[in-house]
Amino acid sequence: RTTKQILRELYVDWFPSNWMVRVGKQQVGWGKMIGKVIDIINPENNYFGGFQTPDDFEWNRITTWMVNATYYHKNSFLQFLWIPDYEWNFKQARNGPFVLNTRPLPIRPLHPTPQQTGKQFVDLRKTDKPSENFLNHELGINFDTLIQRWDFSAFYFYHWRDTPVNFRRGQF
Repeated sequence: RTTKQILRELYVDWFPSNWMVRVGKQQVGWGKMIGKVIDIINPENNYFGGFQTPDDFEWNRITTWMVNATYYHKNSFLQFLWIPDYEWNFKQARNGPFVLNTRPLPIRPLHPTPQQTGKQFVDLRKTDKPSENFLNHELGINFDTLIQRWDFSAFYFYHWRDTPVNFRRGQF
């Protein structure tokens, strides 16, 4: 195990009255169903591509630094998330072992050979990432209640897309 794997989740819990406050590097799952319908809080490690199973969701989430505060009252709770740390999805390599039916993406070589002259290449220019301004932090709220064995939830999550946008320029 590497240090990064050992310190995958590192947080402190505090329990004042009806509150549970967790601060640190953690993962949050807002789904109670099989599949990834509303479980969009943490970015994902997509190394295995389509070979992921629901059993892997806990290990495929990339943990982020956040404040997770939950207020409990009888059969209900109200959860607040503040995520100042922006992490993006880990993409699998274009020619990796778990990639199906993809063609290699030719990147412009520093010194093209005569055989490469005239071929089409892609120059990766930059990756767009939100600034660290407070308005760019991710925020979430989740209300959950239990009424006669029925579980009702309402949630809102203000976040950035976890897949980076690569600006590229094709050339011949």
